[in-house]
Amino acid sequence: MASEDLEFASDVHEAEDDIEQINREYYMRGWSDGLPIIPPTPERVQRMLEGTSRDPQHVIGRVPPRWGDATVEKVAINAVMAGCLPAYMPVLITALEAMLAPEFNLYGIQATTHPVAPLLILNGPLARQLDVNNSYNNSSCLLRDS
Repeated sequence: MASEDLEFASDVHEAEDDIEQINREYYMRGWSDGLPIIPPTPERVQRMLEGTSRDPQHVIGRVPPRWGDATVEKVAINAVMAGCLPAYMPVLITALEAMLAPEFNLYGIQATTHPVAPLLILNGPLARQLDVNNSYNNSSCLLRDS
């Protein structure tokens, strides 16, 4: 399927072909924190969505503190930017669902002035099945991007 045939609910923005320029533009717009990203082209997002059977427009929940809707499509976009593989989508969605549970208090974590952040540790058969990096020398620190 050609990229022009793909329909996404999220805005699609044209970008330079220069990866350094893309990273700078994403940082300047507040779309990244300055760490290197992989541009979420429509083709890459479509491949990422193939890692789940969920509807791309399904709202997983509202993410504090700005309470934006986290759709499966938006998770896929962020997964592409982070260098994840499509096979990781079920883990990413499950992790997000867990963080959005009221008892986790993601709002408190996201809005505090204390330096805290959620951490996901994946272990056991699923980690081996997904070939999750459990060592060093991987930019994503957890989920292999190769």
